[in-house]
Amino acid sequence: MDITEATTLLTPAERRHPWETARLRILEELVQSATADGRVQNEVVLDIGCGDLFVAGQMARRWPASDFIGVDTAFDEKTLESLRTGIALPNLHVYSSMDDALQFLSRPATMILLNDVIEHVPDDVAFLRTIVSSGLFTSGTQVLITVPAFQSLWTRHDVFLGHHRRYTRELLRQRVRAAALTTVAEGYFFVSLLPIRAAQAMLGRAGVHPKEEKGIGGWGGGQALGRLFRKMLLLDFRLGRLLSRTGIVLPGLSCYAICTARQS
Repeated sequence: MDITEATTLLTPAERRHPWETARLRILEELVQSATADGRVQNEVVLDIGCGDLFVAGQMARRWPASDFIGVDTAFDEKTLESLRTGIALPNLHVYSSMDDALQFLSRPATMILLNDVIEHVPDDVAFLRTIVSSGLFTSGTQVLITVPAFQSLWTRHDVFLGHHRRYTRELLRQRVRAAALTTVAEGYFFVSLLPIRAAQAMLGRAGVHPKEEKGIGGWGGGQALGRLFRKMLLLDFRLGRLLSRTGIVLPGLSCYAICTARQS
């Protein structure tokens, strides 16, 4: 979860919005798909823009044989201490800058996560180039990027979150290539949420806005409804991946790309 949306640090998984828990599982499946045998072990996973550390923390619990490093420039010393004390996993480390993370790492990252990050950066290509040229990255490093999809779905919520743009597959591929990366897998997910977001965007263009912009800082729909919603979103993702293998690309509220260094 983005720090902007967090109402409190270390929100328990059962109180998370089902969008967030479904996305976690999707990210885990994408990370597994990027490994040689589907197993995540002896990896160094760097989560840049890690927010409240939910993703990196859950992955560190699931895969204790790998190291996870969370980095977010929004962290102050008090927040860092709260996260380190509250989570306290031996294979999870958290920092407020990539320079600090670089000092900790004994070897470059095997996987870099940029989950809903680059849309917050004014110059996304320059940001990606900085990562590629850093000591955190080698020719064997893979980068998993997720971003919000389709500029036509822009609403005040994007402004609230500090977004600069939304993406299509083609635009994300262009930005990745400009940063000397090449896309090895890509797609959309959450097609089932498109009608809701499209309606919100249409109402916004008509001047109808919510009284208050809220993030996903909590879920008040109950655990049963949350589990149902989560299962629906996971089915959405898996169906989209299955269809993509036949050449059918469904759109979605989010877009992803798995990238590696471009071969010269």
